[in-house]
Amino acid sequence: PYFIFLQQNVAILQNLYESPQDVELVVAGSLERNVPGAQAGPTYLCILTEQFYRTRVGDRYFYENGADPDTAFTPSQLETIRKGASMSRLLCDNGDGIRVMQPRGFQQISHGNKVVPCDQLPFVDLTLWQDARGHF
Repeated sequence: PYFIFLQQNVAILQNLYESPQDVELVVAGSLERNVPGAQAGPTYLCILTEQFYRTRVGDRYFYENGADPDTAFTPSQLETIRKGASMSRLLCDNGDGIRVMQPRGFQQISHGNKVVPCDQLPFVDLTLWQDARGHF
């Protein structure tokens, strides 16, 4: 069975706190075992997920939240952003001397995330932002 806390940590908490209701969130959350494949326990993971969701849907300037036709991206612009915008591409385009990068820039280099030349990574087609005269 999977236990959220190691038994030794439960014993420490029992010695330090009179009741489970007295344990602070930060203390208990930091003692939880990480969820498999994550870098946080279930409580922190839930809080982080909820916060990212609220930040995204609550940000009227987030690129996919635009309903105003004068300021929203076109369907073609959204498509190229979704296909080509990545942390890896951002680092390749803006980092000094970066010529290779793993496709999923926030994840460690691994068998499924091998380093590739920057020119093999998808890119955002900026011509979709040009006006009729070719100006940006």
